[in-house]
Amino acid sequence: MGVLKLAHINARSLTNNFDEFQDHVMHNNYDVVAVSETWLQNTLDTDAINLSNYNFFRKDRGSRGGGVGIYIKSYFNCSVIAMENSDSYEQLSIKVLDKHKVVYVVGVVYRPPHGNLSDFLDNFEEALSTIISIHEKVFCLGDFNIDLLKHDDNMVIKYRSMLDVFGLSQIIECPTRIAKDFFSLIDHILVSEHKSILSSDTVSSNNFSDHDYVVCNAELDYCQIHTSIFSFRNLKDYVGVAASFEDALMEVAWSDIYTLPDVNHKVAFLSRNLLSLFDDFFPIITVTSRKPKAPWLTDNIKLMMKLRDNAYRRFKKTKKNGHWEYYKSLRNLVTFSIKQEKKAYLNFKLSNGDKSSLWRAVKDLDIYKKHNAKLPNELNKPDEINRFFNQSISNSSIATQSQHLNCYNTIHHSVNDKFKFHSVRKHILSYENY
Repeated sequence: MGVLKLAHINARSLTNNFDEFQDHVMHNNYDVVAVSETWLQNTLDTDAINLSNYNFFRKDRGSRGGGVGIYIKSYFNCSVIAMENSDSYEQLSIKVLDKHKVVYVVGVVYRPPHGNLSDFLDNFEEALSTIISIHEKVFCLGDFNIDLLKHDDNMVIKYRSMLDVFGLSQIIECPTRIAKDFFSLIDHILVSEHKSILSSDTVSSNNFSDHDYVVCNAELDYCQIHTSIFSFRNLKDYVGVAASFEDALMEVAWSDIYTLPDVNHKVAFLSRNLLSLFDDFFPIITVTSRKPKAPWLTDNIKLMMKLRDNAYRRFKKTKKNGHWEYYKSLRNLVTFSIKQEKKAYLNFKLSNGDKSSLWRAVKDLDIYKKHNAKLPNELNKPDEINRFFNQSISNSSIATQSQHLNCYNTIHHSVNDKFKFHSVRKHILSYENY
């Protein structure tokens, strides 16, 4: 048996205060995080909003507002379920398969507040009939903009009746959007197997959104895999072996490439020799990933976060203005303190003078650019760059290169097309960050 941790948040712009969202998700180590109102544009690369050890599936509205997405731990095997688009709401459904072949569906829903609720219920009922008929285990999270605290409302009654027909349970009982003067329960978690739910609750999103997170822990057979394995070549020790590596390179009979009959044999020759050298000096190593570090979350910060959350829970019970103000003061203090700790952490790495340590710190902070950078004007002049390299080549180098070409053409009499140099005139417009 395993525990699947799910959460949902109406972000009202995922890129706004993304660092706070990231810290919350990493700290709580959710397996699935559904997001509504992502407000993402098609031009924004997913890399800009990725989380370590998660895959992100998104469905943008294509215009201002709206949009849904789901973060799922990368160790799950996932695929998007094709569903018909609807004018009354936005949705995204993911089929999840774990290593023990346990299958379940995770969906996210966003219904705009001013849409026709009757149309939504009809369209949502049709979508559920498709999903439920195929899959037994279903989790549907989202902002439905149906206030379940209005028990006598006809549409609320109709909505609950529809869920009963499909055997779905709505497990969130506390208000999910809370302000000083009002509160509502519009963010829901629908589950097909209520008995599998170990716990459910709301968690304050603090400065990230005016909605709370809705969360639950579900017990599933073998659903949780704790590690993610990946392989790479470790080049950190290059300086120490550089001389030996270069000597090994010089010992390879690279000139043999001229005797090979075609390009396939040449590529194979290069690949075989280079990979053999890399395997000797920089072998592939396999590691198991762990929960991402957050060194700025000190013990004091965690204690403050606990006090903040306790204050929020007390306000939800009492609804007193004094408790609301106390919670806000703690919330703002925690947000400010985390920013200061991150700043202090990066300054410490900067003062250390170790470049590798600095870049690891930058990676830990997940610093990224939201837009593609443009090449500076001085790099957008191919003719001048070409002229510089031509002038930098000595006559002896040119002669040596010419001798090699003549050698190749002499060996391969059957080659009709000789090697030739051609001018290249192509302007590079921009580059992307990877």
